[in-house]
Amino acid sequence: MTLKKLMFVLLAIFAVCAAIIFYGSSTPNAETQQALSTADSKDSDGVMLTEKFNLPVLGSAPSKLVKHSIPLSEIRPGCTRQDCIPSIDNPRFVETDTLTNILDAESLGIILHDAQRFYPFPMLETHEIVNDVLPNGQSVAVTYCPLCGTGIVFDRRLDDGTVVEFGVSGMLWQSNLLMYDRAAKVDDRNLWSQVLGKAVVGNRTGEELRVIPSDIITFAQWLEQNPKGMTLNSGTPRDPYNGDYYGTAQYFEPDFDATTSSLAPMTRVHGVIINGQPKAYVSDQLFDGMTDIVAGERLFVERSATEIRFLFSNAENGVAPTIIEDVEGFWFSWSAAHPDTELWTDK
Repeated sequence: MTLKKLMFVLLAIFAVCAAIIFYGSSTPNAETQQALSTADSKDSDGVMLTEKFNLPVLGSAPSKLVKHSIPLSEIRPGCTRQDCIPSIDNPRFVETDTLTNILDAESLGIILHDAQRFYPFPMLETHEIVNDVLPNGQSVAVTYCPLCGTGIVFDRRLDDGTVVEFGVSGMLWQSNLLMYDRAAKVDDRNLWSQVLGKAVVGNRTGEELRVIPSDIITFAQWLEQNPKGMTLNSGTPRDPYNGDYYGTAQYFEPDFDATTSSLAPMTRVHGVIINGQPKAYVSDQLFDGMTDIVAGERLFVERSATEIRFLFSNAENGVAPTIIEDVEGFWFSWSAAHPDTELWTDK
C-alpha cells in the first residue's frame, strides 16, 4: 500500500471513529432528533434555534438554546478536540529572500499588499489560522483551509468593537474550516464559517466578518516584487494531504457531485455575492478590463501580475470605485457552500 493510500485509509477510519465517539452511532440519538425537529422553523434572517445539541467537538459554541444558520447535522468532526490544529498566535517574520532555500518558488501564499506581508500556504497547512497584528495596529486573522484552497483575511474586530482571537474548532462544514472565537465563556463563543465569512453557530449567528483585501500569489511573484518584504516563518513547510485536497475533503461529505460538474473540483475560482446572488469566475479566465452583470449590477475586473480586484465603478455617482469582497478557492468548495451559484463563461 502506498503512503498516499495509507493516509486516505487512516483519515477515513479517524473520521468514522470520531463520529461514533461523539454521536454514538450513525443513527441520530434522541437529542439529535429533537434538535433537528426543533430547528425546522427559521426567522426572517434564516436563523434557527435548537433547544439542545451536542456538537461533534465540544467547547466551541453553546449546547443549549443554540442559534445557527446552517443545519447542525451537516457539521463534521475533523478531529477530537478544538485547537488540534494549533493557530499561530505569535507569528514570526523574516525577510523574504532568506527563505529561498526553504520555500518552493511555485508554492502559493496570501499577500497583504498594504502591510507588505506574505503568508505561505506551506507554513499554514498545519496551522490554518494566524492571529496577527499589522504594523498599523489592525488585528487580523489570516486564514487558510487547505482542503478548500480558500485563503481569506478577516478583521478581528467584531461589530460591537470586541477584538477576538480565533482558533481551529476541530469541525468542518462542507469540508471547510469552522473557526471559533476564544471568548472566556463557552456560551459566548461562536463557530464561524471561513468560506462564508460569518458566524453560523452561536449568539452572533449571521454576523459577518469584515474581509481585508488580499491576493493569492506564488512565492516567486512575491520574491520578485519585494525580496526584503516580510514573510511568515512560523512552523515547518509541510503538506499532510500530498496535494490531493479534494480526495481528502470527500470524507467530510461536501454537497458536490464531480460527475455532473462543468468544472474539475479543484479548479481555482474567484467567487462574489451581489445582491444575494453568488457567482464564480475561473481564476485563469479573469482579465483586466473584464465586465459582467450580476443581479442587475455591473462589475469590473482589474488584474495585474499579483492583484485581482472586483469593483463597482461608481462612475455615475462621481465617487471612487468600490471594492467587492471576493473569495478565491477551489470550485467544489464554493459550489458546496453556495449551491445556487452562477458560473461565468465566455460563451
